[in-house]
Amino acid sequence: MYLFKFSLKLPSATATSTPRASHRWHSSLDGSRPAHLPRRALAGRHRSPGELSPADLPRCHIWLHAPPVERVFFYANATGNDVLSNLKDSLSRTLRDFYPLAGRLRLTPGTPNRHEVHYKPGDGVNFTVAEYHHAGFDELATDDPTEVAKILPLVPALQAGGALLALQATMLSGGLTLGVTFHHGACDGVSSTHFLRTWAWAAAACAGANAPEPPVIDRTFIRDRDGLYDTFTAPRLSSDNEDDGGKPLGVISPDVHQLFATFTLSKEHLQRIKDAVAPASSGGDRAHLLFSADHRTRLDPPVPEKYLGNCVGPCFASALRKEVAAAGADGLFTACAAVAASIDIAVER
Repeated sequence: MYLFKFSLKLPSATATSTPRASHRWHSSLDGSRPAHLPRRALAGRHRSPGELSPADLPRCHIWLHAPPVERVFFYANATGNDVLSNLKDSLSRTLRDFYPLAGRLRLTPGTPNRHEVHYKPGDGVNFTVAEYHHAGFDELATDDPTEVAKILPLVPALQAGGALLALQATMLSGGLTLGVTFHHGACDGVSSTHFLRTWAWAAAACAGANAPEPPVIDRTFIRDRDGLYDTFTAPRLSSDNEDDGGKPLGVISPDVHQLFATFTLSKEHLQRIKDAVAPASSGGDRAHLLFSADHRTRLDPPVPEKYLGNCVGPCFASALRKEVAAAGADGLFTACAAVAASIDIAVER
């Protein structure tokens, strides 16, 4: 694998000037893991890039030490310098709105355990361009079992020092992959998907199509309730390190000998699973489901839909096994009711 890495930087002058791109060569890694436009803005909620106070930027203590979120997208027959140039230019335009993602996660100066997302003019995002010769596109873009060791080189690692976003375009025989890695302390899945959709719109140059709405950048929408920040951060921070950059703790490296695979479950498959699980007694008389839910529209007052940051929380659904496993619509209704109730409870807390 051969890498060419750009550091896309936002301009220090105005939001309309062209970002600079500095770059440097990296040596062959031989298959090892490498070092996934605005229409309107809410008045007073969206600002041009500049050095901002920490309170203006999104942060979430719950996800501070969570593992990074990694994605790989596959695009058949997307090859050539024109494609790469378009990805780089459209990324620069997209980062003008999502500029906090070009910043760094750091300890708030003068505090022992308060972290913040800090952006200053000139900060950038690493965008790596790579060639991969150890497997072809069709071999990797498949539902069949695939070795983890073949996928890992497509996923960029976050740069040391509190980086929030890393991107990698990898050229394969027959196509291209786009690897994206987010620090969960910067944003949740809703915000990261918003960023990717905006980038895709900019790259496609959708003439006549409505541009995605810009992100809402205002940390004050989310308040620390009941001292949760100290509860989640204090026990996990090292006492001998003034600035760990929000480095994830306890992250388990994937086993390169494992396999990835995609399975399609039909209605009949799901019913057989329900029939097999329902009689089991190891979990008692109740069935349980743990999942996360977006709280933006559920809070009072609601948080803007395009809020850039973390606004998700855990939900714990529970219902009687025999009711969940009931035939017909009864079992589905019971499951849906339990899920809805768990979301209500989570939002009220």
